[in-house]
Amino acid sequence: MKKFANEMVGRVVVVFLGIGIYMNASAMSNFIDNSNVKSLVETNMELVGILVSIAACLNIIVNWYIAFVEEEEVKAGHSVN
Repeated sequence: MKKFANEMVGRVVVVFLGIGIYMNASAMSNFIDNSNVKSLVETNMELVGILVSIAACLNIIVNWYIAFVEEEEVKAGHSVN
């Protein structure tokens, strides 16, 4: 669990990075003059931001579960690979 806790900072930063991409999509698309491309860029940046945040959250959950199971196996006296 200690290793998991040490790695949490990097994972939380990725979640906030995804949120930042999502929140700034409209501001970044304002740099584009063509309205069709502007809409495409904004939509895709929002999608990427959401996907990055969801993937990072899933990574946190899966790694927490793995760390929890390993700790329980060590407490029970089972060998951990």
